Amino acid sequence: MCKSMEQKNGIAVVLIVMAVLSMAGCDSLEKKLPVSFHEKWLKVDTEEDQLGNMMYEFIDFAQKDNAMLEQAYLSAKEKFEMDSSYQNRFRYVLMLTLPNSKFNDQANALALLEDWSEEEQLPASWQSFRRILIMRLEEEARLRNQARNLMHQLTQEKMNAETLQKKIEDIKDMEKTLIRRNIH
Repeated sequence: MCKSMEQKNGIAVVLIVMAVLSMAGCDSLEKKLPVSFHEKWLKVDTEEDQLGNMMYEFIDFAQKDNAMLEQAYLSAKEKFEMDSSYQNRFRYVLMLTLPNSKFNDQANALALLEDWSEEEQLPASWQSFRRILIMRLEEEARLRNQARNLMHQLTQEKMNAETLQKKIEDIKDMEKTLIRRNIH
């Protein structure tokens, strides 16, 4: 069930990204068309294709076995360390966010997204995708902290209930002892 929920979350992220990409495309059409419209359109189309391909690749990883995932993770990490282009960074970040993998490190993924160089300009679709990933990772971190706090509270309440139950049992034993003394 947990894996199904994670797949649904992955699909939801893809749908959100596609919606953002569609809005970014509509927004650019409303503006005054530049002289080199075809060149810019091809560039945007290529960048969106790259983002789409990366998203399909990410969805495909959910169905791969651990050995293949490990190999893909190491490849993405190596490419990012050699060339920290935004595509390599996103690929590495996505690998770090894969659920149920031994290399899952959402805190590191969030740090890589938030510590983006101001000098590196991202295409609009990639910038939107970055914001979506940041929001998702921050929300997941908030939910993990909330779950951790609730588990701590539950543990405390269990301990309190056990202590009260022990006191009740002790009082019952004392009453039984007093009743026995009065009978004798």
